[in-house]
Amino acid sequence: MKPVVKKIALRLCALAVALAAICITGRAFYGGGENASGAWAARRDEPVRLPIMMYHSVLDDPRQAGPYTILPSVLEEDLLYLKNNGYETVTPKELFAYVHGGGDLPEKPVMLTFDDGYYNNLIYAQPLLQKYGMRAVISPIGFKVDEFSLATDKNPLYAYLSWDDIRALIESGTFEVGNHSYNLHAKEGGRAGVTRKVGESEAQHRALLIRDVTTMQQKLWGHCAYAPIVFAYPFGEWDAKSQQILREMGFSIFLTCYGHVNAITRDPDTLTRLGRFNRPGDIDTETFMKSALYAGDPGASQ
Repeated sequence: MKPVVKKIALRLCALAVALAAICITGRAFYGGGENASGAWAARRDEPVRLPIMMYHSVLDDPRQAGPYTILPSVLEEDLLYLKNNGYETVTPKELFAYVHGGGDLPEKPVMLTFDDGYYNNLIYAQPLLQKYGMRAVISPIGFKVDEFSLATDKNPLYAYLSWDDIRALIESGTFEVGNHSYNLHAKEGGRAGVTRKVGESEAQHRALLIRDVTTMQQKLWGHCAYAPIVFAYPFGEWDAKSQQILREMGFSIFLTCYGHVNAITRDPDTLTRLGRFNRPGDIDTETFMKSALYAGDPGASQ
């Protein structure tokens, strides 16, 4: 690794670790102590089931509903279902605190994630999350944020968040932010996301990945004074070498697109390759939630 790149990576790593350490007190980080229900579970030795929902675009137009787009009304039905069935949202920082012995998780935790950084998440998802007292993770694509920070067209159909928008989401306390790469959200030239492509040396792959991810970290810090500890793999694609590099850069939590419920223990390795259930727009809430919340556990009850 070139000295300058290595220096930047180490600084970002230290920054991420410092911010994560602040959160070891769990909910105290948000100044609110326990959540609204106050139903925090005692420290557990057995694995904690953690389903993670993966959302993308939210548009108020039934014609746009599809594999990666849902209606605001459907999102609201999802949130109501979770609330009525006793689920409470957790954030990456709370998850990190729990695994490292600095906090507890709710009796029925769930994580909500929004990938790619669509502007419509601010318009439709943010108010609904606030309405129901829930929080989520948003993982924007860096170069899209740069592009739409200069654009005046804010059409929810295709616009992405600006840096000002992301800063507002962070300041609201409703969203934590994940790194989704700066410009590796693509499948081209034999590469899928952050993975190493055929014919590429380890050194070339390492330099490319560090350069791209560091760019996103620097921009988030420069515009929002924020350093993510969670990395959302573009397309959910990963390989062992990429994960090793990202861990060296200070990331502690990794989100894939594999549909399975996670078993969280005090072992930090349980935060790698977390599974998520993609939320399509053509399935009703009850059907989707039952298939996601109780996946792999047919005996689980509501």
